[in-house]
Amino acid sequence: GMGSLFKVLEDIFKDTYWAMMISLLLFTSPIVVYYSSNFLMNVPAMGMILIAWSFVYKFIKKEKRIFLYLAALFFLLGGLHKITSLLSFMALFGTIFIEYIIQLIKKKPNKDLIRFRYTDFIPFILVLSAQFIWYLYTTDYNSKYNSGMFLTGILPIWNLDKENILSILQDVRILQWENYFYPATQLFAIICFFAIYIFYKRFNRISLVFSGFMVIGTILFILLWFQVLRHHDYYVINLTLTIIVSIAIVLNMIRTNFPVLFNSYFLRTVFLIFIILNIIHAKEFANNRYIGWRNIHHIEYFQAFEDIETYNRSLGIGRNDPVISIPDASINITLYLMNQRGWTNYNSKFQDEESFRKYIQEGAKYLFVNDSTICREDFMKPFISNKIGTYKNVDIFQLQ
Repeated sequence: GMGSLFKVLEDIFKDTYWAMMISLLLFTSPIVVYYSSNFLMNVPAMGMILIAWSFVYKFIKKEKRIFLYLAALFFLLGGLHKITSLLSFMALFGTIFIEYIIQLIKKKPNKDLIRFRYTDFIPFILVLSAQFIWYLYTTDYNSKYNSGMFLTGILPIWNLDKENILSILQDVRILQWENYFYPATQLFAIICFFAIYIFYKRFNRISLVFSGFMVIGTILFILLWFQVLRHHDYYVINLTLTIIVSIAIVLNMIRTNFPVLFNSYFLRTVFLIFIILNIIHAKEFANNRYIGWRNIHHIEYFQAFEDIETYNRSLGIGRNDPVISIPDASINITLYLMNQRGWTNYNSKFQDEESFRKYIQEGAKYLFVNDSTICREDFMKPFISNKIGTYKNVDIFQLQ
């Protein structure tokens, strides 16, 4: 994906340096850096979208429809990984639709683009149709087998009261804002977007329409999934493309209108310093994720589960023996780390005797406690009388 972005920008700018700088800027987003080496689909989906854009560019340059269908394939793959990655696809669809209508009215093509045919909408329709079918399937599957564990809907802002909205905004400002990009980069992108419309005469219509759709899509995304922004920064990964698009469009305007400035060592040096600051910022936040305050809870309470499996087997605890692992508010972090089936606090609060006895009846054989302070609770006493082992900070009890 990054390579495709670089090749497209290199051809547009006719300049390897600027293509490298803008591509590198995308990879200085702390959330892109961190989640690139994780299992979430957001970054791979964005990579597919960037590959799709390389084929869109080839379609425009060479006027061969095969590239449009290849672009549709990769847009589809990106959307199937993460439907929200289709933001730029929808912006492209809207831009082409408007251009097509203008061509019909004026009866001549935009000099910056090829002449669109009505059949050029077929790959867009195919992508949207396949995406819709996939959405229906996943929604039905999750309702039958996963009890809504995976989000297939929206969590919009209008379902919250004013107090909760302000609370989320405060948490985003304090905890999440700098995760998205170096703050100066976000400010720079906002300035670039407004510059596109303030100095609109220096930009072609395609740039104006496409950047407008990208920002509108970004705003709609934030409104539709506002409730997740407090904790789940990875939802914003595909919105980073809006920042890159705004900066790239302004840079291309400078190239065409102010070539001396574009090629100057001064501007290149300033931007290089800017990139270095972004890299330092991304490095600091990556460190916070692994060894800093953001990972303290894992280091203190969950890290022991990373190598506890061998000890469990020495105690006679089988791979398929159901266990209760608390406290763990996640769906299955501690269970996954120790390669064990069972239950955590997720949807099972384990705050009274009744909840424990319910899961013991369902087969829970062992209890894992990673924070001994909860053993002081009265409801815990019936279940911690048969301690069979301790591994680092994890106490293990036999339930039956």
